[in-house]
Amino acid sequence: MADTSSSDMNNFCTTLNTVISPCLLSLLPTLFPIFESDTTCCSEVSDLIDLVDFFVPPNVTTNSFILNELVNGVNQFFCSNIGDSTCGYNMFSQLTSTYTSSSFTLLESVIMPFVTIPSGEECTAMKGESYTDIASLTSASTIHYSCCIDHMRPLIQSIQDGFEYFFDDTTVNILNGMIEFSASGGKFVDSVPGTASCTWTDTCSDPSYLIAQQTASRMPGTNDPGKNDIEDISCTMVDKCNSAGTVCSSVCEKGTASISSWLNLTLSYQRNLAFSGKLCYTQIPSTHNSAITLADGYGNRDQLFNANLNSDKSYSYLKTNNQVLSLTDQLGIGIRWIEIDTHYFLDDFHTGHCGNLGSNSIETFFDAFGSQLSKYGTILWGPELLGCFPSISGIKTTDEVTTRSSMQEVRDWLEANPTEFVVIYMDTGSDISRLNKYEDLNTLLTDVFGGLIVPQSALKTLASDSWTGGSINEFIDAGYRVLLLANEDTGLAYSLYDFCGGHEVLTTEYIDTLPDSSRKIGGLEIYGSDYFLRSYQAELRYISLSDEVVLTEEFETFLNSSNIGNFVRWNMNLVATDMVDGAKMRAQAWSWAENEPSVTTSDAYVLMNTNGRWVASTSATKTYKACWSSSSLAWSIIDYAGSCGSGYTYMAPADPYQNYLLMTAISTKGITTTSVVINATLS
Repeated sequence: MADTSSSDMNNFCTTLNTVISPCLLSLLPTLFPIFESDTTCCSEVSDLIDLVDFFVPPNVTTNSFILNELVNGVNQFFCSNIGDSTCGYNMFSQLTSTYTSSSFTLLESVIMPFVTIPSGEECTAMKGESYTDIASLTSASTIHYSCCIDHMRPLIQSIQDGFEYFFDDTTVNILNGMIEFSASGGKFVDSVPGTASCTWTDTCSDPSYLIAQQTASRMPGTNDPGKNDIEDISCTMVDKCNSAGTVCSSVCEKGTASISSWLNLTLSYQRNLAFSGKLCYTQIPSTHNSAITLADGYGNRDQLFNANLNSDKSYSYLKTNNQVLSLTDQLGIGIRWIEIDTHYFLDDFHTGHCGNLGSNSIETFFDAFGSQLSKYGTILWGPELLGCFPSISGIKTTDEVTTRSSMQEVRDWLEANPTEFVVIYMDTGSDISRLNKYEDLNTLLTDVFGGLIVPQSALKTLASDSWTGGSINEFIDAGYRVLLLANEDTGLAYSLYDFCGGHEVLTTEYIDTLPDSSRKIGGLEIYGSDYFLRSYQAELRYISLSDEVVLTEEFETFLNSSNIGNFVRWNMNLVATDMVDGAKMRAQAWSWAENEPSVTTSDAYVLMNTNGRWVASTSATKTYKACWSSSSLAWSIIDYAGSCGSGYTYMAPADPYQNYLLMTAISTKGITTTSVVINATLS
């Protein structure tokens, strides 16, 4: 900056006015439609244009936003004239004479004055006179912007407007939530609008060339990618709107969603089998990011960004909610393991989906940003909160549900279903440990669930015996109804990564892979006792960016109704789906055939058909019986009149892996009729 001379700035402005701006005016209106329509040769360029639209309201044309607000805005900001100089050079020359290279920072020297000048002092501050910094309540000053501020203001306001449209919140609100101010009453304000009424002794004029106003408005499109559609659910539909009442989505009214009676009974039957067995072999119907649901407003604003996207680009859409059904309805259709993303911001625990995107650059930027901002007080924000605060989950930050509300919803459901048990995994962020909030989180959880929580002492007893014992039904019999897990041991919630000896994730790329001779898939043992095994795959999408923020047209393998059974059959502890619905719950039914048991009289018995599903009968021929060896994990199929061999027990499969092995044994034996009796109860 110190090396920028008046002639350098004049040359830049000449190029901008005579070459760049006219060329952009000639090219962009012609090229944009070509880029958008040619999804083969120009797809990556088109994808980048779509990402720009994150900041362009659906009723504003992209041409107008780029040419009039950004290009003209930059031109006015730097190339407007004040006397014989440009505003850009005027600003640079003052900054270099006021600050040394070691004392200058972009944030403190340039940006902060625009959010710290109090109402009524904007004009004196823009003249370079001292003002009261309203954030620190100390005297401060900035450079003499004079009338240049009138020509800089359009770009500043365009940036602010784009930020507000994207995040549904103002820069000032976000900044105020990041800091606990040292000065009593300290706060940030938007000082820019107050400069519009100032009068100046200097005279400023626009650059020699500004792009004429393009068509600024358009009718918002109607593109709907349909990514919130669900199947096989009956419910009462209602509108879920943002707090302003300006954007609404149609969702199932909380507590009204249901699945078929047969499926509900079958899942209940399977849960009873699982909950009666060893804790660490339990398969629990689960969802991923369970509380990031459209039913609570997450993803509601996605429709604004999707409206004008090219429907021919099936990979290009915005989806920021993992679920559509409420926690109440997820539990109602059979989910018993829920994941609640738990973070602390705006003086409370909130349910929110966030993280630093795994970017070292974001960490580095915030380190510099935070050190400069810390002069105003204690920094409460960290990059791990990006996405929650500010929110990029299709919901305003202040509309995000509190953790207490999410937990209370589970408690209310348990009150209405007094024999049920729920595992709550809190995906806690590093913000909670950074701010030392675990004790407060424990207080919240105790307030909501009280004595229903499985105590850590019970879990530590199981851990001391290498997790070989215990069952969920034993917890229930002891009066407990909630098992709390978190990323770190909170003193009340047990660490997910210590539960059942450890936690491993088998990615969905192995969804069709069969286990090897050591019962391993992708290096992880199925039907083992060394760790709890989970699979999940987020269905989030950020236009042409994956959920890992990679520019790509490709998708990971999502868990859907046609492939979920491939993981269920291994008795994987958690097949944690996004967008759970009736079809995905049906895919987790491994025992009874549809509409079975069809007879429940005392003389009825149960057989396995050749598809591995159970049927009840009073008349089918009893040709064989199934005997199980728990030590060798094998079935013996013998004549029905015979007796099981040593080490084998006449029984029914107790889990989907045992069921899979029996189905395989039936096939291997060449049995083609429903004639193998299993020792199953009918209810």
